Amino acid sequence: MITPDELDAVIRARLDAVAASSWLELDALVDTLATAAGSAVEWQAPEPRVELIDGVATQVLGFAHPVLPAAARGAVEFLHRECLVVPFDWQAWVRGCRDLPGDSDPVTAVKYLTATVRTDRFDDGALAAAVESGAFAAALRSLRPTGALSPGSVR
Repeated sequence: MITPDELDAVIRARLDAVAASSWLELDALVDTLATAAGSAVEWQAPEPRVELIDGVATQVLGFAHPVLPAAARGAVEFLHRECLVVPFDWQAWVRGCRDLPGDSDPVTAVKYLTATVRTDRFDDGALAAAVESGAFAAALRSLRPTGALSPGSVR
């Protein structure tokens, strides 16, 4: 297990490695998520079906699951592609910090985003809740430190 300082250094290195074109892509996704339509999550119920169970026709119902907006799916893809879903003890981290502070530093934002994406694998709807509350977009916005590249600039 790496130390917290080593983890922070890894995260900073990964953030530094993100290309300008990828930041511009993320900016567009965050702008879309900032709109009501862009952050709307739909809950989709599966179609009921009938199965034969022990020779008896039984109606089988499934659970509704969230369908994230395209911008949120794109942002998750960005996080994975840029290796910003980092391996660390995110479960212990969220016990002390469930909500992302408004003006979070980029390292904390990566930890929050990692915890949110990983939690969603075990708690269907965790990511949807973060998208709907605006916390997901706020964390994505916090990935870039103040004074970082602005749209149209080149690295």
